[in-house]
Amino acid sequence: MKTLVSLFFFLGLFLLGTRAQAYPEFISYGYSSCLTCHTNGLGSGPLNDYGRALWSAEIASRAFYSKSKSDEDIANQSGFLGSVEIPYWIRPHIKYRGIQVRTSPGSGTNDGTKFYQMQTDMGLTLQADSAGKYVAVATWGNVVPPAEYSQQH
Repeated sequence: MKTLVSLFFFLGLFLLGTRAQAYPEFISYGYSSCLTCHTNGLGSGPLNDYGRALWSAEIASRAFYSKSKSDEDIANQSGFLGSVEIPYWIRPHIKYRGIQVRTSPGSGTNDGTKFYQMQTDMGLTLQADSAGKYVAVATWGNVVPPAEYSQQH
């Protein structure tokens, strides 16, 4: 009976587990944990210094810089205040996402255009040691209630 319960338990873990919401190409870098780029093991939270540098050079900013600017130069400007160095123990963060949807793009009018706020977060990461082993993260977020979106239609 114990064997059968164990079998169903492990089968359930594999079949009912949630999927990872990560960039799959990071596995090719040898990253096996979200802690490589994030301040917590679950990912999806604030980025650590390495994560900010990688995000700015690999994912976000290459289109905004000239080809002569190296990835390292872009990474050095990826801090909260750009290239201004702040103490290792404090890392503020802000994240905003929104989307503009146009329901009839060929009509020539903006009547079918709506803007939706998806995410507004800000917070602070505090480190107790320079290695980042002991970290406290506080995040404040503002979510627009879905009822407000339904009233816009």
